Amino acid sequence: MEPPSAFRGRGLHPKCGKLKQRVIPEQVMINVSECAPVPKAAVEGHAWSEVRHDPSVQWLCTWTENINNQNKYMSLAAQSSFKGKSDRSKYNKAAKLCGNIDKIRKDYKKNLKSKDNATRQLATAMWVIDRLALRVGGEKNTEEEADTVGCCSLRVEHLKFDPNNEGEGNLEIELEFLGKDSMLFKQTIDFGSALYTEDNGMGEQVYKNFETFCKKKKPSDQVFSDLDPSDLNAHFKSIMDGLSAKVFRTYNASKTLQDELLKTEKTAGWNRLTATEKVVEYNNANREVAILCNHQRTVSKAQEATLDGLGAKLQTLKDQKKQLSEYLMIY
Repeated sequence: MEPPSAFRGRGLHPKCGKLKQRVIPEQVMINVSECAPVPKAAVEGHAWSEVRHDPSVQWLCTWTENINNQNKYMSLAAQSSFKGKSDRSKYNKAAKLCGNIDKIRKDYKKNLKSKDNATRQLATAMWVIDRLALRVGGEKNTEEEADTVGCCSLRVEHLKFDPNNEGEGNLEIELEFLGKDSMLFKQTIDFGSALYTEDNGMGEQVYKNFETFCKKKKPSDQVFSDLDPSDLNAHFKSIMDGLSAKVFRTYNASKTLQDELLKTEKTAGWNRLTATEKVVEYNNANREVAILCNHQRTVSKAQEATLDGLGAKLQTLKDQKKQLSEYLMIY
């Protein structure tokens, strides 16, 4: 369990630096099988707040932390067979979506040109979640939470039309915002490219919808002002049981990985690659998935120091090369 320490948070968290208090047994509820002996609290003279026998949840114990007043859980490791069953269920939903994706895309394609603004916003959000792999997003309950957004909570200030000032006819939008864990999402989407104009110009219609949604709004206004995340999720479930934005991300990530691997397997010389070379190709395919889902790793202090050192060495070599060139010209 987390020891008492300074709270860091993810990204620019407004509560960074506050003290996380020590958790005592009286704050902890544990969940064990009915036939299992109740473990003794490790701190002498203390006892658990509650003991449950609930097979419908995954957590083994839970407590409320003092910084955000949120419940925290301790569960089995990712390598456990129990967790493996949960992952299998997740990928089964993605496989089910694979068989329904054409029906879903037909559904939102029809509504992209709807005269009803709420319906048009719903269809546009579905396109964004499907094609750009964005999370749903939702309103923050307090100002003490990090300002992270998703699809439904995008504000006008997060969209920049024609970022390169190419003029009339340009269909590019630069999206820039902090996503989950305060990870920066910054991409320029060309809605007129072949990637998004398939299916009779759906990308062009989405661009027009964004223009309409942002028109006459302040930078701090919501783009999808008539759309609630709960309504979006309810619509997903009405199309396919268990469907959510997360299932879309799993499906698109899995399909991207599969397509990238198939491209490699179809190239000449695939059978002659060694196991090590195939791992490299797999990592290259996985990198495309990371780009799609905006998965990033923060740069550690050690990496920054290493890069600074390499930069200094590179500059020294450049200076030596310049001096050597001048010496050769003289002699």
